[in-house]
Amino acid sequence: MLAGGGTRFAYAGADSIASRARRDGFCAALAEAGLAPPRCLIGTLDHDGGYAIGRELLVSSERPDAIFCVNDLTAIGIVEAFRIEGGLNCPDDFQIIGFDDIPAARWPSYDLTTFNQNVDEMASRAAEFLEAGAIRFRPATKVDFTLVERKSTNRA
Repeated sequence: MLAGGGTRFAYAGADSIASRARRDGFCAALAEAGLAPPRCLIGTLDHDGGYAIGRELLVSSERPDAIFCVNDLTAIGIVEAFRIEGGLNCPDDFQIIGFDDIPAARWPSYDLTTFNQNVDEMASRAAEFLEAGAIRFRPATKVDFTLVERKSTNRA
């Protein structure tokens, strides 16, 4: 989003461990680029939560032009609020990135740039832990995610 010309950033999240981790990573990336922290909004992990956040962003004095979302459903809700209530289109008027790479992210009406968190690899690693008799998750074990660039950002 930064490479695509974003200057006013926002994070749309929820009250969850995963959301806080994603927010912290996004804030760290912006700080590393020498930018101020994003405006952070909290909602629910669904379309309606995203739509409500979108409505709130539309009436703000400094509407963001680059939004990172906790998940794809939140991003889709924001896209719809911006389109329906604001008459704005992505990526011309704003850029948005989701997380999860759900099937709807590929639909032409959204064509959402998103992160694929490689669920199959996570499940495989979890099964290995169970088979090995591991009692708890090892924090050092990480599964890489992949940015899937589509047309909701200016780089796609």
